[in-house]
Amino acid sequence: MLRFRAPEIAGTIRLGTPDDYAARFLPEILARFAASHPNVEVDVSCESSRDLLKCMEAGTLDISLVSSGHGHPAGEVVHREELVWVGLRHGCAHERDPVPLAVSHLACCWRKQALDALNRVGIAHRIAYTSRHYLGQLAAVLGGLAIAPLPRSSVTGDLKILGEESGLPPIGYFEIELKRSPSATGPLFDALANHIESNFRSYQAAAA
Repeated sequence: MLRFRAPEIAGTIRLGTPDDYAARFLPEILARFAASHPNVEVDVSCESSRDLLKCMEAGTLDISLVSSGHGHPAGEVVHREELVWVGLRHGCAHERDPVPLAVSHLACCWRKQALDALNRVGIAHRIAYTSRHYLGQLAAVLGGLAIAPLPRSSVTGDLKILGEESGLPPIGYFEIELKRSPSATGPLFDALANHIESNFRSYQAAAA
């Protein structure tokens, strides 16, 4: 109980995360953390994993959630999930030749995985839309203009997974790492890290 209930702890934590992780995972993490640590201010920065890693090196962030595969020393893996091709439920973008894609910036490891998968099987494709932010890619998909490589858990509502039955190859998996600055020590930072780890464990248990 002491790990999760310590309302006397106060201070500021600088937390970094890509915006797609922020949209899907942060609401519950922050709600649980605020319930047990109401006096802590959490300063959230949403940037790409590569930029977050640079901020960690510069000492401007305390804790970050980043995608694995950027050539930095590995952090603690807190989540692993399948990347899938996602399209509009009644759309036909995946049937076009070349296949139009909505992807992130050049340094994004999801983009690289997706393009590598298409190149391995020789599927013609073109980059139709790029956005550093998840919502920009999602807008193109929801407009029926392109397909995108996204986490399986993000497929809801009017979206559908496009698998091998649609002629598209598997992409693979991605991992989320929890990174802590060497200076982020003590009960304040331990508390948030513990909440993040606990939230992902609960998420994976529910998905299973």
